[in-house]
Amino acid sequence: RVGFVFQSPRLIPWKTILKNVRFSLESDGSIPKNEWNEMAERALELVGVADFKEYFPNQLSGGMQTRAAIARALAINPEIILMDEPFSSLDEITGRRMRSELLSIWERLHPTVVFITHDMLEAVFLAERVVLLTPRPMQVCTSFAIDVPRPRSYSDEALFHVQKQVLESFEQMWRETE
Repeated sequence: RVGFVFQSPRLIPWKTILKNVRFSLESDGSIPKNEWNEMAERALELVGVADFKEYFPNQLSGGMQTRAAIARALAINPEIILMDEPFSSLDEITGRRMRSELLSIWERLHPTVVFITHDMLEAVFLAERVVLLTPRPMQVCTSFAIDVPRPRSYSDEALFHVQKQVLESFEQMWRETE
């Protein structure tokens, strides 16, 4: 099972948050209908928006919509979650909170998460491994193991050191492709 979280939440505007999360269960096809509400509500609880399950997307902030989108991905109990810059449109404070909450969810459930980002600090804060890709044709340029112990702090000097290494590799790759 693969869960998807896109760059924008892509919630269905005429469905409540609960029904948006249920939609992923309906689409899966392998989950019995009598379990949809319980699974959807559990996912909403996990991301902290259960109290807003009867709200529509336009009634929620961007951060809450992102949480609902993550709940939609988690509801199917995925083995892999593909996340395409889900926090890029959030302000820095909300983004940091969401990253910490994502790590908390990951520590409880342990799915494999493939997280796409252009933010090097976000990458080294979240990841166990950062992979740099080349421009077209896309190939793996290099990868870095992030050996900074958890829990991590944004002010951790070790994160800045790893971020610097990643940025230096990125700049070198960029110069070579010009």
